[in-house]
Amino acid sequence: MKDQIAIVTGASSGIGAAIATQLKKAGATVIGTSRSRGGFAWLDVADAASCQALVAEVLAQHDRIDLLVNNAGGAQIDAFTEEENRAVFETNFFGAMRMAREVLPAMRTAGRGRIVNICSVVSFLPAPFMGVYAATKHALQGFSTSLDHELRGTGLRSLAVRPGFMRTAIGDNTTHAESGGEGQAIDVRRSVEASLANADDPMVVARAVLRLATMPNPPAILDTGREARNLRRLQAILPTALFELGFRKQFGLGEQ
Repeated sequence: MKDQIAIVTGASSGIGAAIATQLKKAGATVIGTSRSRGGFAWLDVADAASCQALVAEVLAQHDRIDLLVNNAGGAQIDAFTEEENRAVFETNFFGAMRMAREVLPAMRTAGRGRIVNICSVVSFLPAPFMGVYAATKHALQGFSTSLDHELRGTGLRSLAVRPGFMRTAIGDNTTHAESGGEGQAIDVRRSVEASLANADDPMVVARAVLRLATMPNPPAILDTGREARNLRRLQAILPTALFELGFRKQFGLGEQ
């Protein structure tokens, strides 16, 4: 990573901050972005003009972009209005697409570069009361993998990381229905809060991103953290009914 230029969106805390730190330790010049400046480059991935301006500024200063990590995002639990659902898609999915679109011309000119998209365990295993959030991560993984097929052989790659719960303050960036939810929705929220308290350190994801950024032939999708890997293995070997029973119990839901 020495002398490489990397953009990390949503770098002010949690997974994004860990990724930025890890890449800097590896020798990269890191442009970390945030919607609240605080020492970071300002970027709102939901605003096309903001994405264009950020990438143009990086190219003006450094002449190239070697790595883009699409990490900026937010979560949802419970039911929402259409406007709120669209807002989550704007950040989690369309924001990543915008940034990819902005950096790709420079990467193509250089003949090298990697885009790493931070997806989620819900990309392959949607959780209850997180339908829209899961949909954004499904969409992001689909976009990432499709783009990777298009880029093979050009020196560029588009890669997806699928972490499980990480010990971060994502709860502070999670939208809840104004009604406060009821019944099962509340049980799911409590389950998520407990999982976050006992989850892996976000540096697990940071190390995975560094691997994808430096491996000669990285996988298009990488499951990261004990939860994501274990769930993937169990889903593959257990009968569907048994796996779903255990999964529902994990979220405090009934057996039906």
